[in-house]
Amino acid sequence: MIVYFLPVISAIIGWIVFSIAANMILRQAKETLQKRRPELAAKLGAWVSAELNAGDIASKLKDPNQLKAVHPLIEHHLDSFLKVKLQEKLPVISMFVSESMLEQVKEGMIEEIELLLPEVISKYADSLSEKMDFGKIVTNKLSAYPAEKLNSLVDAAIGKELNKIKMAGAIGGLVIGLVNMLLVLLF
Repeated sequence: MIVYFLPVISAIIGWIVFSIAANMILRQAKETLQKRRPELAAKLGAWVSAELNAGDIASKLKDPNQLKAVHPLIEHHLDSFLKVKLQEKLPVISMFVSESMLEQVKEGMIEEIELLLPEVISKYADSLSEKMDFGKIVTNKLSAYPAEKLNSLVDAAIGKELNKIKMAGAIGGLVIGLVNMLLVLLF
């Protein structure tokens, strides 16, 4: 009768053995990650420097489509300024300037801003690309990242894989138990 429990017992043993092995490997990996964190941070920083540079970001900022995206915001701000703030600061203007004249002023300002904005953003982006070292930023951030948070990230990333490994152990144990049961029953 105990022969029929061999597959279940083997599955449990397989799951336990694989769980212990997986947890030991994970613990060792975490310890290695902590010991070599500065080296890993430097390598990741170098990779980020090689793959991502401020020039890429600058070119995205200079993209005309990106500039068009801020057009409604600029127009809204100018409306607010010309119709509310300007008249609050200079009440006399409201007596001499009509609504259509304010609209013409707004249109002229928008045209000037549209000419000026790409140049300002270009200069800012170029200045940013000269000053930003993304590799150094990544290296510093990773080096200073708390060990507990890093461990929890590793756990979250590897958790599903560990469960798959444990299930593989249980399935392997079940198969071995079935083979053992068949051998005992046959012989």
